[in-house]
Amino acid sequence: MKMWHRLCVLILSIFIVFGFKIANAQNKYFAFGLGYNFRGNSYFRGEVLNYNSTGSTSYGNKKSLNISFGQGFNFGAGFGYLFTKNMGAELAVDYLEGSRILTDKNINTYVSGVDKSSFEIQTRSLRFIPSVKMMAEMGKLSPYTRFGFIISLINNVREYSFKESTLGTNTTTTVTEWNLTGMMSVGFCGSAGIAYKIKDHMQLFAECNLLSQSFTPKKEVMNKYEINGTDQLGSLNIIDKETDFEKEYSFNNGIMPDFNAPRKVLAVSAPYSSIGFNIGMQIFF
Repeated sequence: MKMWHRLCVLILSIFIVFGFKIANAQNKYFAFGLGYNFRGNSYFRGEVLNYNSTGSTSYGNKKSLNISFGQGFNFGAGFGYLFTKNMGAELAVDYLEGSRILTDKNINTYVSGVDKSSFEIQTRSLRFIPSVKMMAEMGKLSPYTRFGFIISLINNVREYSFKESTLGTNTTTTVTEWNLTGMMSVGFCGSAGIAYKIKDHMQLFAECNLLSQSFTPKKEVMNKYEINGTDQLGSLNIIDKETDFEKEYSFNNGIMPDFNAPRKVLAVSAPYSSIGFNIGMQIFF
């Protein structure tokens, strides 16, 4: 995971340096900024918050979680070329540090004991955003709109779960961690904002963004499985540690599965859309 973070930072740094050189050489503009994305379209995941059982009756409450992987902080940079004073093209690189989605679950069974568990999921991605920009001049203010595509070349989703089971005086703690990787994802984006000129070649900007995108996992791999602090990952078969998401596959329940091959399930698309805002600076050369 740390190596993946370093790779994203390295690519973004190279892009920033390259953007400055290109902008300076070809009389373009360079922009950089940061922002936050709220979830756009999402899906519901049901969770048991509390469950109590006496053997003959059970009671508790459940809650639907509104989840979108596109929610979180982002920062990035871009450079573009103005064909006229009212129209241009821009290419940006954006890194998304997704918000951690955390759930808690308590199951109290007076017969067997008490179970407490939590589940956390988070996404990180590096995205390339080519777009067309249209603007107007109103003194020091320049309102603009921008629309284009989002190409996510790197997707990484981390799932973490913690479970603690108590029976009498004995407590068992189980920790698992999974990573999901995905295929290249393409979406659409639109922005509306306003820039304020602070110097002849420098502007501050603020904008709202609408991103429409989905994420399709390709593979899921377990990289941690601990019981009471002891690593038990090596005791699992491949079928328990890896999952391949397929658009189509064949199965036969009458044949024993291959325990040394990944489990196959149908691929599903998860929401990656968001509504957010960015602030930053534009430098013209």
